[in-house]
Amino acid sequence: MWSRAHAGYAYLDATCKPLEIKIDGYCIDSITAKLIVTQGFERYLWNTGDTTSTIIVQNPKPGNPYSVSVTSSTGCSITLKDTIPEFEELAAPKFNKMNDTLVCPVTKLWVHPTGIHLNDIYWVEGGYSADSFLIHAKDSITLHFVSPDNFGCNRDILVFNLFVPSDAIMVSPDQVICPGDSVTLSIGVPDALTNLNWTPGNLKSKSIKVSPNVSTQYHVIVNTGKNCDVEKLVNVTVKLAPPVQLNMNLDTTICEGQSININVQGEGIGTIFWPGLNRIGPSLTIQPKVSKSYPIEIVNLSECDTFLYNYNALVHKIPYVNFGSDFCGSQDQLLTVPNFESWNYTWNNFTTDTFLEVRKSGLYTIVISNECGGI
Repeated sequence: MWSRAHAGYAYLDATCKPLEIKIDGYCIDSITAKLIVTQGFERYLWNTGDTTSTIIVQNPKPGNPYSVSVTSSTGCSITLKDTIPEFEELAAPKFNKMNDTLVCPVTKLWVHPTGIHLNDIYWVEGGYSADSFLIHAKDSITLHFVSPDNFGCNRDILVFNLFVPSDAIMVSPDQVICPGDSVTLSIGVPDALTNLNWTPGNLKSKSIKVSPNVSTQYHVIVNTGKNCDVEKLVNVTVKLAPPVQLNMNLDTTICEGQSININVQGEGIGTIFWPGLNRIGPSLTIQPKVSKSYPIEIVNLSECDTFLYNYNALVHKIPYVNFGSDFCGSQDQLLTVPNFESWNYTWNNFTTDTFLEVRKSGLYTIVISNECGGI
């Protein structure tokens, strides 16, 4: 950063005035120099080719020579010369660091930014400049102060925080757990604040592990040492729900080829899973070819407990029989039919076995029946 003015003087009788160089720009790489000769001469001719009494040089370099030939109305002529001077560097402003400060709510305090080479100190949030600032800390606030150098080229910014304890102290959000589960509650406080107490439990650490049987509100009180203790609350809700109770028959008998529409009904039912079928929901249609058991997983309304059931489908086959071709011969024959526990058998000789010993020629018939029909 650089000084603003330098003058070179050369005289031509009482009418001629000196050449003056003014550094009007302020910042490095954007400095401008204004070279001035008193107005009123008849003619001007600069070594840059300009013909006015004043010229502007962009980004002038120290040591560069400039000259102007001036001619008065009386015919007096002279050449004035000078060079761009060395620029004097300006010291940059620098704030001293200010530590974040914990204050009680609605505190009024004076803030005095200090440092070196400070000029105009501007408080950004307050919108004014001063040496000291009265801050009214209703809530936590981040403060910004700015000080430029004399030319406005360099500036320094001071940033620090005023923490109101209720804002500076953070606690775990409310929690929801299942019966028997535990959860860790924690509080974040500045390092200087270590005097705290949790209730219920009378615990002193920043983190506590709790496992309440019922929904509980936990209080933590932090002593700030500034006569404004802070209390924070955390609610731990224990999800209680009645167990699942089904109001339906879990055993069904059908005939081969029939289908079953299952609709799970009961109390305390949340989500229903059919793990063997990759299905979710209370309704299901099945058509088993053989007797089969279908597992059901039911999550209760609290989503904490899972109840396992099996839906049993008993499939009765439609009766059938195959004696093969008629046969001849003198030997005894044994007629047999499939043996199923649920089938009823009646031969034309009124026996009810699954077999009949034939000792003579004749027509033999059997009636087989069950819940699904007969032949």
